[in-house]
Amino acid sequence: MRRLDTKDQGRLCQYLAQCGMATLAGVVIMLSLDVVVRRGAITASLGASTFIVFVMPQGRTAEPRSIALGYVIGGVAGCLLSVAVTPLSAQMAITEHLVRTVFGALAVGSSTFAMVLLDAEHPPAAGFALGLVLGKWTMADLGAVAMAVGLLVFARLALGRRLVDLL
Repeated sequence: MRRLDTKDQGRLCQYLAQCGMATLAGVVIMLSLDVVVRRGAITASLGASTFIVFVMPQGRTAEPRSIALGYVIGGVAGCLLSVAVTPLSAQMAITEHLVRTVFGALAVGSSTFAMVLLDAEHPPAAGFALGLVLGKWTMADLGAVAMAVGLLVFARLALGRRLVDLL
């Protein structure tokens, strides 16, 4: 059983640098979001995006277009399905929990379909859609997420090819 990744021992400095940048980005994102967003599912998707940007930066899912458009798609799907939960559950006399569960799955499926269709795959954005449906959110929450996504896109653009895939 292998305990350490030995294929790139010479790149330890690169590993430390990029993981350090991921940590710094995470701190900035979490501190800015903590003021507005206290919803685990929404913020967890940003943690996954941070991992992708700093550990797999050359992959398609780390492209700035995929990150930004993926979150727009996830946000639209999540918001639309979320606002329909309470009226639908009241109208059909079924529990809101059941409707949120089904609509959460629909948010993941529809956002995934749209991302694939538009060639903007970013898996954490489907998690963002799910988080919007499962919990309450405000416009301020969406603005905070947009700022965090902007920071990740900026980091990816600014660091460009200096970031290497660590996998």
